[in-house]
Amino acid sequence: KNDIYKYQSEVTKKIESDLKFVLIAKSKLISQQLSFYPFVKNLIINPSYTPSQKQIDSFVSKNPELIEFSIVNSSGKEIFKYSNGKIIKKNSLFRNVTTENYFVDALKNGEFIGVIYDVDKLTHNIVTARKVNFENDFGVVFAKFDTKKEIQGYAKKLFNKENKKIFIIDPYGYILDHYDNSKINLNIANVNKNFIDIIERLKAESERFQGKSITQYSPKENSIPFAYYNEDQEKIQATARILKPLSLAVVFEENYFQAWKPWWSILIFSLAGISLFIIVSLLLVRNIFNSIYYLDELKRKSKQVELILYNLVDGVILYDDKFVLKFINPEACRILGVKEEEVIGKQIKTDVIKENKKLESLVKVLYPLFAEGFKRIPKSNNEKKGVKSIELSIDYPQKRDLYITTVPIKTDKNKIEFIKVIRDVSREKNISKTKSEFISIAAHQLRTPLSAIKWIFKMLLDGDAGSLTDEQKEFVRKGYESNERIINLVNDMLNVARIEEGRFGYEFYYVNLIDLIEKAIKGFMLKAEEKNIQLVFKKPKFNLDPIKIDPSRVSLVLENLIDNALKYTNRGGKIEVSLKKAGDFVEVCVKDNGVGISNEDKEKIFSKFFRGSKVVKMQTEGTGLGLFITRNIVLRHGGQIWFESEEGKGTEFHFTLPIDEKLIPKS
Repeated sequence: KNDIYKYQSEVTKKIESDLKFVLIAKSKLISQQLSFYPFVKNLIINPSYTPSQKQIDSFVSKNPELIEFSIVNSSGKEIFKYSNGKIIKKNSLFRNVTTENYFVDALKNGEFIGVIYDVDKLTHNIVTARKVNFENDFGVVFAKFDTKKEIQGYAKKLFNKENKKIFIIDPYGYILDHYDNSKINLNIANVNKNFIDIIERLKAESERFQGKSITQYSPKENSIPFAYYNEDQEKIQATARILKPLSLAVVFEENYFQAWKPWWSILIFSLAGISLFIIVSLLLVRNIFNSIYYLDELKRKSKQVELILYNLVDGVILYDDKFVLKFINPEACRILGVKEEEVIGKQIKTDVIKENKKLESLVKVLYPLFAEGFKRIPKSNNEKKGVKSIELSIDYPQKRDLYITTVPIKTDKNKIEFIKVIRDVSREKNISKTKSEFISIAAHQLRTPLSAIKWIFKMLLDGDAGSLTDEQKEFVRKGYESNERIINLVNDMLNVARIEEGRFGYEFYYVNLIDLIEKAIKGFMLKAEEKNIQLVFKKPKFNLDPIKIDPSRVSLVLENLIDNALKYTNRGGKIEVSLKKAGDFVEVCVKDNGVGISNEDKEKIFSKFFRGSKVVKMQTEGTGLGLFITRNIVLRHGGQIWFESEEGKGTEFHFTLPIDEKLIPKS
């Protein structure tokens, strides 16, 4: 009896997990999509802005289950609302939602997902809200979608695949989804009185969670086993689980006699045997049932993983070493423009394009070496395990930029299979390109007036416009220094934009690296003396022939590393620059005994605009671009850069440059 109840409870528990995953994932996706739409930003920053019908239709068409969405400004007032297929006029928007749970939770936690019923108390909806931040203001996006439209068809699919009979009811007894489609939208209480108690309990729980966040609730065991006769007078063994935060109940039912038959057989067989045989049989039966249970558990887990992969927002493909496709999820089909039934179980070769042009994008993903312009992502620690990442572009069914990760998997038969995870990064690429273009244009426009200001300050300091008092000179000098800092920032921004656009020009020729290091150190000697810091170059004892580099770029690397060491080394400290050979490379080290880098900052140290939380307090000036530029210069030369640091004891930055010019990459 306990095992029957436990099995049915596990089935309903797995369904609860599936439904929560699908509904919460859908909620997050809708609020994320809405927060990224440009008209949201325009509305919050400029309340008088009116989005076009085309923009609204574009968003709604991608989310047909959407009932309503609105945009609220930082004061809690609705500034835009779309409801039941119509845009509400601005002069009808008077609602202030500052006391609503979704608004309060979105501000506090960043997002809110909850359950709500419409006025007629018949439509079961999920509501989701997300805080969106901009440069000078913030707001909250709110959306409501019909739960029934999202989950309908799940019960039928489960029945077809696993022969499990389940149905889902709401707090008013209406069937939202059923393995028998003809029973959807019926009221179960009118069909069978056994469900009245369950509906009453569900209604009480739904009132508790009305309008509250479901993501912050951890459900306890809440399954109810019971038996009843259906409308065909068939006795049913069932288990109902109240999905508290979702305000739904899922019922799993089996034929009563089929559910209990195996146990009756075992009982009769055991009573008929002798004592020794009973003991042996019971041990054997226990092991068999354990094996069946664990096998069934494994199957359920496998189905759960398959469902998760099926509903991922990234594309997923599984294939073997002969390129026979074993799995492809809907998102991968959408991105690549293929149909699941056309490719599953088939061997995909490079020549299939001749027969079916629609498979062109799939072939490019499976055979990236045959695709034009694909880009390998630099090696990481994951590549030791065989994981590889690339970027490539496809043209069918539409032009997209893809980020593809390939993971090899060893099967139990010692064969190799592969999983490809496909992410559409077209939007991120466009945003990055737009951002780089903006930075480039803004920086170019700033350079001319800043240069003019610099020379005006210089002329004033040199007395070209007449003599100045000491106090006036001090003011002008401070202005000159501030202007220099802005010019350095603009130059760094231009360098970053050029790097990202592939226009950071390099001119390679043979240079004496030792002379270059000495020159860089000499430029910082005065600054080191002012801080009473010992800056030394530990010259190598070996002779180093000139190597092929871009001296202006490598000088920039040295200047950034030495300048950082001076900034974050206390007075009386020491900075040592050294040089050594490392195989086919020469390795440069800049070592200091300064404040070091905290563990939480180490992973982000080469990111754009990143400055450590502790060092910002020491040096308020800085752009956070120096190490990003430094890393790109070293990689372009075919070298590597890394660091070793202990907080409070100092930092060592190392970078390598190839001795043989053949090791310099062509691009």
